[in-house]
Amino acid sequence: MLPSLRDPKARSEYPKELPVWLELDYFRRSRFLRTWRGGLSWGALALGVAVVAWLLGGTRDRRAFQAAPVSRVHRPINDDCLACHTRGFETAKRLWRNDAATHSVPDTACQQCHPGSIHHARELGETHCVSCHREHRGESLLAQLDQGTCTSCHADLTAHTASAKASDVERLIRNVSAFTTKGHPEFALWEAGAQDDGTVRFNHRKHLRPGGIPVGETRTMTVLACDRCHELDQGGRYMRPIDYSRHCRECHPLQTGLAGDFPDGPARQEWAVFVATPLQHPNRGETAASVRAELRERFTAFAQGHPEVLGLGLSAPPARPVPGARRPADEQRAEKEWAWVAEQLRRAEPPLFDSKAGCLYCHTETTKPSDRPGGLPAYAAPAIKERWLPHSVFKHETHRALDCEQCHAGASKSEQTSAVLMPRIAACQQCHKPDASAARADCAECHVYHNPVAERSWKGRFTIEQFFQGHAPPRNAAGSK
Repeated sequence: MLPSLRDPKARSEYPKELPVWLELDYFRRSRFLRTWRGGLSWGALALGVAVVAWLLGGTRDRRAFQAAPVSRVHRPINDDCLACHTRGFETAKRLWRNDAATHSVPDTACQQCHPGSIHHARELGETHCVSCHREHRGESLLAQLDQGTCTSCHADLTAHTASAKASDVERLIRNVSAFTTKGHPEFALWEAGAQDDGTVRFNHRKHLRPGGIPVGETRTMTVLACDRCHELDQGGRYMRPIDYSRHCRECHPLQTGLAGDFPDGPARQEWAVFVATPLQHPNRGETAASVRAELRERFTAFAQGHPEVLGLGLSAPPARPVPGARRPADEQRAEKEWAWVAEQLRRAEPPLFDSKAGCLYCHTETTKPSDRPGGLPAYAAPAIKERWLPHSVFKHETHRALDCEQCHAGASKSEQTSAVLMPRIAACQQCHKPDASAARADCAECHVYHNPVAERSWKGRFTIEQFFQGHAPPRNAAGSK
């Protein structure tokens, strides 16, 4: 600061006043930026116009005006933008209003081809198709969503869930931020106290002995592996349900015998075949009555084919006719057959229904032996689960390089039917990690994000020509459904 301004009395020490010291025409002097600013601005504008003109008229390359090509599944409508972008200027509205909910592709455009559905019955607000499925990203799969798409809501699920709405599945709300120890809860199966409710007795340890077990009629010692009984379905995803005929009958046949002393001859040879042929196990929904029906049918066929056995092995002969009464020979023979069959049934059923070597070896009777309807026992339904983790998807085929016990720990040592041998989440997290060097761990790898209950009919309305045009006929058009 000048001394004159510090001490007003000393102003006379300087011949000039303050305005004289200032250069009042400084704004008229030339500066570098001021000199070139106009030229640079006009030059940049001219260059931009030239580039746009060259792209529009010279190259005709659409890539300059879109982020990337459409996905592979949308290639048939790649040249028809209006097939999806049915609303004009929506992108400008989104930028002007700064509103992320504004989309140039409405849900109705997607639902022309895709039978879309709601995300969840208890979801707050409305989720649009393009909120999760982002197009123009090249060859990426639209169904393979980025983890952040899901965790943006599921990391704080309470704030995005309508508690007043009835849920399609009543279960606790658990937040998920990543497939890590702290970011993902344990499988609900284990949190609920896992227990196998199946009623068919089974011991894995006995069947997976290292030295093998006797198998088949010859009782050949055979070392069994998991895939002996656990078979993949056609899609390579899940295991087919355990079936007695395919998996159990070879070692545990349902056999019966014939009472009586059969002399040498055709009847004795047929007797050997009868004993060696096992009965059919009841199918799902059938009861012990089907076993009795098959026994009666086979006993009757044997008696009709070998009438010489009638009277053998009977505890009491058939009722004697009234004296003097005459009956046809066929009627007399039928009575003998009935008496013989009834006696065979009386002797054959106890080993099947009451013995630990029969049905009770695997099944649990729910009736008292003294109070059986029709004299037949009732057994508890097998209740063998077909899906243990219904809220996820899985494919065994892609994991077939691993030993089964890497995921199903302790299976070869399990002795209790109630033991659950499903993997815990820690087993999955050994391979699936949010890491570039590990297997995929995004949410869509294991979970389905559409509500299958609300799925519409899969039957479409397009002809091949209409499909490649990207537009379906109006629903009220003639001939449409």
